[in-house]
Amino acid sequence: MNVKKISAFLVLAVYFFCFVPDNSKAQHGSQEVDNAILLLGKDSEIPALGPVEITPINAPGTTITEDIHGFMWFGGNNGLYRYDGSDFIHYQHDPLDSTSLSETWVESLYADSDGYLWIGTFGGGLNKLDPVTDTFTHFTHDAENPTSLSQDTVTVMLEDSRGTLWIGTHGGLNRFDKSTGEFTRYLHESNDTTSLSNNQVRALYEDSRGTLWVGTGSPAPTETPVGEGGLNRFHPESQTFTRYLHDPADSTSLINNKVMSIYEDSRGTFWVGTLGDGLHSMNRASGTFTRHWFDSTDQTKVSRPFLDSDSELSSDCVGFPCGGVTFIHEDKNGMMWVGGLYGGLNRYNLKTGAMSHHDANNSGFVYNQVWSIHESHDGTLWVGTWSGAYKVNAPVNLFPQFLLGNDDFISILGMNNSVSTIQEDLDHRLWVSYYDFGLVRIDRRTGIFTHFQSQESNPDSLVSNYINSTAIDPNGNVWISHFSGGISKYNNAENNFRRLFSDDENLNTSTEIIIDRKGQLWVGTLGPGLYHIDSESQSIINHYGNNVNDPNSLVDTRITTIYESNIGSIWVGTMGGLNVIERSLKNQSNQPTIRSFLQGLQINTILEDENSKIWVGTRANGLIHLDPSTGRWVNYTSENGLPTNTVVSLIFDDFGFIWIATVEGQSNNPSDGKLTRFNPNTGEVTNFTSQEGLPEIGFYYSALKTHDGLLFFGGIGGFTFFDPSMIQDPTFTSPKIALTGLQLSNEAITPTTSGVLNRPIYMEDQIELTHRQNEVTFDYKAFAYRNFNQIEYQYQLEPYDSDWVNARTQQSARYSRVPPGEYRFRVRTIDDRGRVSPEEAALGVTILPPWWRTWWAYGLYALIFAAGVFSVDRFQRNRLIAKERERARDRELEQEKKHSHQLEQAYSKLEDSLQKLTAAQDQLVQQEKLASLGQLTAGIAHEIKTPLNFVNNFSDLSVDLIEEARLELKNENGNADSVKDTLAILDDVETNLRKIHEHGSRADGIVKSMLEHSRGGDGKMEPTPVNPLIKEYVNLAYHGMCAGKNPIDVDIQLDMDDSVGEVEMNAEDFSRVIVNLCNNAFDAMREKILDKHSESTDSYKPRLTVRTQNTGREVAISIEDNGPGIPEEVKDKIMQPFFTTKKGTAGTGLGLSITNDIIKAHGGSLDVESEPGKTVFTITLSR
Repeated sequence: MNVKKISAFLVLAVYFFCFVPDNSKAQHGSQEVDNAILLLGKDSEIPALGPVEITPINAPGTTITEDIHGFMWFGGNNGLYRYDGSDFIHYQHDPLDSTSLSETWVESLYADSDGYLWIGTFGGGLNKLDPVTDTFTHFTHDAENPTSLSQDTVTVMLEDSRGTLWIGTHGGLNRFDKSTGEFTRYLHESNDTTSLSNNQVRALYEDSRGTLWVGTGSPAPTETPVGEGGLNRFHPESQTFTRYLHDPADSTSLINNKVMSIYEDSRGTFWVGTLGDGLHSMNRASGTFTRHWFDSTDQTKVSRPFLDSDSELSSDCVGFPCGGVTFIHEDKNGMMWVGGLYGGLNRYNLKTGAMSHHDANNSGFVYNQVWSIHESHDGTLWVGTWSGAYKVNAPVNLFPQFLLGNDDFISILGMNNSVSTIQEDLDHRLWVSYYDFGLVRIDRRTGIFTHFQSQESNPDSLVSNYINSTAIDPNGNVWISHFSGGISKYNNAENNFRRLFSDDENLNTSTEIIIDRKGQLWVGTLGPGLYHIDSESQSIINHYGNNVNDPNSLVDTRITTIYESNIGSIWVGTMGGLNVIERSLKNQSNQPTIRSFLQGLQINTILEDENSKIWVGTRANGLIHLDPSTGRWVNYTSENGLPTNTVVSLIFDDFGFIWIATVEGQSNNPSDGKLTRFNPNTGEVTNFTSQEGLPEIGFYYSALKTHDGLLFFGGIGGFTFFDPSMIQDPTFTSPKIALTGLQLSNEAITPTTSGVLNRPIYMEDQIELTHRQNEVTFDYKAFAYRNFNQIEYQYQLEPYDSDWVNARTQQSARYSRVPPGEYRFRVRTIDDRGRVSPEEAALGVTILPPWWRTWWAYGLYALIFAAGVFSVDRFQRNRLIAKERERARDRELEQEKKHSHQLEQAYSKLEDSLQKLTAAQDQLVQQEKLASLGQLTAGIAHEIKTPLNFVNNFSDLSVDLIEEARLELKNENGNADSVKDTLAILDDVETNLRKIHEHGSRADGIVKSMLEHSRGGDGKMEPTPVNPLIKEYVNLAYHGMCAGKNPIDVDIQLDMDDSVGEVEMNAEDFSRVIVNLCNNAFDAMREKILDKHSESTDSYKPRLTVRTQNTGREVAISIEDNGPGIPEEVKDKIMQPFFTTKKGTAGTGLGLSITNDIIKAHGGSLDVESEPGKTVFTITLSR
């Protein structure tokens, strides 16, 4: 049978017209389409045309080219534009600037191999753009100069393989000599048939043989005279042309003399496009043409783009020829593009015959006047139209798709669901089940497919359109798992459907079904667990559930997938892990063993390799390779290159690769599907996307390898299928990359003849900076026009950076304080698959050191140092020689005299030194004795002063009282009252004498303590109540002060903590501490009163505050006065012996020293805090 190859687009069309439900054809709920031919096989050559994405850009489209650096250039009636993928630079004619464009209307562009851009204008001649100065040089027609340009409207340009630049104009062809700036003209001569056939040159092309072809003829209706125009072949040896013209009597001639395009494709076919229905292929040997007419009955034939007569744009054809081929181009993928004047754009796959048409009605074009095309280095197509330029992305479709409907048919056919399973029967027919759309059978040999659906009125029809899974037994019967309809069976012999197990509600939620090698059923459910069923008797052999007390049970009863291994084990994937049921195939009665793996993971799909290892696709946990014998497994995730971590289907091809279908995230949304080829031996991952034509129908839990090795993956509304042997690795076109800017200390640097840059930075190989120019920013950009937003960058400043720096999408690199040295800045790109481009931009950078660190400066330093060393050495040598001679003379003349004198002096000095040492020794001994005695005397005097004051005071008072008693006794005349008074006086005397005795005893104790202190004696320690002791001696100190010289009135405040209790201490020694500190406080407050510069005595009230506090393990005693305070500069010295702040001989400086020693002997510490108007001494004792 002669099979006609059709595209997926035609499949949809045929399906729409032939497969709309027709009740008259319904039989057993099925519909058969017998005139829709779809051959799904290796020899069917399914057309491979992917979608075309057309995006307008803000630039004119009359002419388009790309320079050697990667910049795109666009020209039109509003000037010249340079485009780098994101930004434009616009050039126009400026009448006040002779270096600007000579004319704003740009008619043609050409970038030569030397890096210059040539601009042809409409009426303004030829321009050359100097990339260094960004200025234009003009070449115009000069009637007086035969070596000038022949005419000023430049329509087309070409640089041939010899480097010669050819310029076509409205006034002939020109050959330009770049070295001399002169033009050689080739003009039409009416009486010379070997001259150019017409002066209006529209196309130039050099074929693979090096032959130059010239297309001539004006596209305007009347500008080309009859018999002129056509195609010309140039003969460089004779400088002549061979003409190929339209001949009405010759069907092998051109159909029209207005030649607009010339092209040779990769197979050597030579194409010529003219106005009218003018697509031709030429036999260059015979000079004949094959005309490729437009056939409205078969628009897939290669021809000029068809005209839409119903379009409003057809009005543009009035007075102007409509139709015609403006360009012919074959892209890197082998697709041929044909542009039509007022006809839009055609794309052809010449190998398969597939064709797609794009115009203002079905694509992104605004108008159908398509003028020009250019393919940039990255494979992006740029199409120029009357309304502007467009970027065209047209990947090759390596993955054909079969859709049972599209968005237009959903409302009619209800096919808005996904393929649940794909199976192949023994007759190689495909059975495709859908969620909520029934079952489709496709006969691959005939191309006929049958659709089975549920019909309530037909008991033989499909039980339910909602199908989760299918399985085909050896008899060709199809077992079907319905989500809400339980299990049904299609009887192949009877051609009908029957529901099974209708009374078993547990099987109503069946999710998965398989048939093992013995023909028995395994059915998984969403809750009740797994059922093993005899397909003949339809009886349940075994039921597997979950029992926490039984390790030989399933880990989870929500079954997601079932798989039979090569040895007959049943692998069960669940929402909570993986189980394997190991059974004996020979003895069915043996109880199977169940093992569990990967607990906690949701299992989506299972696959076994030839080594009996298990591959598991999971939800959110990637791909897992499990060794059942050891339980060990390896995990492959997005970190290993997978596009996502949710794997929905796995299948092996015939070459040992695993094909993996994944979806985005954890939602299992099939619309976000990706396809991956995985090498299980190396772990290599190859991802395929829409750039390779992968349809965006997504994927679901269905995959199949057919008997002849084709792979099928189910998705939304249909499936994708392909031959793995025909799938090549995704092509990697390394984008051009260039440095685009330089900043020094955040200031942009522009090219100047005497500056850092002599040319644009993308043309520089090396720059030189001073040591002050070490804050550098490099700007860069990749000319990745197809996937501009998916490009990332890496850069490195060698050897400053030890490794490449990942810049992500940042297009600049900044360095600060770079030391002087030699560097090389490099930048490269990484595409969305992580592939690093072999092409990179690089710039050598030299940062000069300051002049004092240059090599000549170091040389000068060395020279100066050497001269200095030499001069110093010579001077020292001469000086030493002279001194040595002088010393030799002196030694000879005075040697004996000097010796005698030295001996006398030595003897005298020794005698004097001995006398001085003896006297010093005696003096030191005496001083040490006096110091010890003075220290002891001063201590005794200081300590005994207070008790002696009491003794003296009370002695004087007692004397007075005795005298008074005597007077009273003399006056006694038996007066009882007088005797009574006398007795009272004697009582007072007695009291005073007791106090005298008390203070005398205290003085005696002080002397004993001083002696013990000087001997380093040990006092007796015993528990002593703290608060009573302090109260007593504070009071005693106060009264002692009042009885002494210059008494003052002091407000004494006692703040006692009753919880203080007793502390181990020597009460007699510690009482001296309290008295000494109180006396020091009284002296300080007295000094403040007597100080003339202090506050007046009326306003100043001396106050002494004594506090005790129980802090747990310690007792704190603080004595605070409001005297003048201790100066900061002497605070650290007050504890030193003999240091005193009292004036004159008022103090010895031993009081605080002795006090501190007593406190330390008690294991405590004494701290002082002082500020103007306040001093606090704090004693801390351990309990």
